[in-house]
Amino acid sequence: ALFPHLSAADNVAFGLNGRARPARATRAQEMLERVELADVAERLPHTLSGGEAQRVALARALATDPDVMLLDEPFAGLDPQLRTDLAAAVCRVLRDSGTVAVLVGHNPEDAMRFADRISVMHDGRVLQLGTPEEIYSHPNDAFCAGILGHVNRIPVKVQGGQVATPFGPVGAPGFSEGSAAELLVREEGLLLGNGTPVMVRSVRSLGALAVVAIQPRDDSRILHARVPADSAPAEGTEILVRLDPARAFVFPMDG
Repeated sequence: ALFPHLSAADNVAFGLNGRARPARATRAQEMLERVELADVAERLPHTLSGGEAQRVALARALATDPDVMLLDEPFAGLDPQLRTDLAAAVCRVLRDSGTVAVLVGHNPEDAMRFADRISVMHDGRVLQLGTPEEIYSHPNDAFCAGILGHVNRIPVKVQGGQVATPFGPVGAPGFSEGSAAELLVREEGLLLGNGTPVMVRSVRSLGALAVVAIQPRDDSRILHARVPADSAPAEGTEILVRLDPARAFVFPMDG
């Protein structure tokens, strides 16, 4: 949090007490320029927007040239567009300064947007450490698979090294014959066209994308597919859906 009685520049200079006043002022201005806020130097915190205040706080933290920064939910409470813009600004400033940062958060989009590497923790244990793409494409377990976005969950049984699904068999190497398992399919892993007939139960627009609730024939389960909004089918129609094996994962039923 910023000190409410100090200007933006004085907030940035606050941690530089070991330097002469002119040097502190120069460093504060340099840091405000780095976060693209040179024009707010004399303004008080209550006159700043949420994003501006966050960037001033970042400038203050970076002013002392730290080796490592801990960012605890830095984008919490911001609207989606501001979150995106601020995350891009923070990444740029940290990379330009060569500062290592550890971001603690619960928003998977922040992790994907911000991180070079992600540590997935649950119940005090590290379940997986890797790049965002590694965790997205090769999750270690069901929890890791679900941490970076919604997944469809289908109980299955392993037969002959594979599991049967409404969209055809999926390989399940390493499982005991007849063992209970769970198939996790990302929403974007259900593709429209050339596949299994399903009924469209609902369509929910997310702007450029849409989430389509589908129900395979002779199946009570409702699954969800994420598709471009301009190709979303109409509710109540029957369409064909296929499964992308790269977006489907089989794990033991106990996780």
